[in-house]
Formats: sequence, C-alpha cells, structure tokens
Amino acid sequence: MGRSPWARLPEEDLDDLIIAESMEHTDVITLADRSFPTLSGGEKARTSFARVLAQQTNLVLLDEPTAALDIRHSEQVLSQARRLARAGHAVVAVLHDLTVAAAHADRICVLADGRLMADGTPADVLTPSLSADVYHHPVDVISHDGRLVVLPRLTPLNQEASCAL
Repeated sequence: MGRSPWARLPEEDLDDLIIAESMEHTDVITLADRSFPTLSGGEKARTSFARVLAQQTNLVLLDEPTAALDIRHSEQVLSQARRLARAGHAVVAVLHDLTVAAAHADRICVLADGRLMADGTPADVLTPSLSADVYHHPVDVISHDGRLVVLPRLTPLNQEASCAL
C-alpha cells in the first residue's frame, strides 16, 4: 500500500509530496506522529484511505470506506472518491448504506446471494420493491432536495423497541 509500488522508479522522487497531499485530503496530518495501533477506528480508516490515495492508481477499490467515520469524514472520503472518478479513475466502493450510495454513486449494482440483482443509476435501482426483495424488509424511497433517501419502514416489533430507547 501507499507508495511502495513506486519504489526504485522515477515516481519515487514524488513520494513526500504525494504523501503530504494524501494526508491533507484525508485530514490525517495531525496523526502523523502517532503509531497506527494507537489510532481510533475512524482515524485508522482515514489513514488507510490516505494510503490508497497515495498509490495513485487508475482503479480504486474501497470496501466500506465510511465505516467508523463521522458524517464530516464520511462526506470527505466520498467526495475524494468522486474527485478521483471525475479525474478518470475507476472507483468501486462497497457501501451498505443505500442513502449514502445514492448520494455519491453514478451507478449502483445490487448484489444478493452472490447474484447481480440490479445495475443502473440510483433512481433506477433503489426502488422500494427491489430493496424489500433483497433486504427482506420494507423500505420507503423518497426524494429530498434531488437526492434519494432510503428509509426502512418501522415494523410493530421495532416500533416498540424505538419507544424504549
């Protein structure tokens, strides 16, 4: 990870600059003096994403890149992913939060039981019927300020539980 693929190549001369830019884009500069095991889950996630950015690859694979992140850092990571996509990189991200996926993805593939269930724009794919079929739970899909929001419907069991919280 990080800049190791560029070792012993002319691009290695750019390591310090690219690492600094990657750290700035992921808000981890203040963590530079800490060892990785001392970081929180969110700090580790942002540091790992900085390492991905520093690789400078044409294909970026992200597995739950927003797990353990607060809202600000989640938006920051996904904005950086969109910046990469606009710059011509292929960005593939696994996201389980359908509302977040709808807000940031140009194309969504829904998988279930190892099969592709749908592939298309968020508006075409994130339908109440498909989501209910795949997740075995009813949802509402609403438009809010031009963005899709996927909300699980409360069932009698979780309505009671929500009152007790």
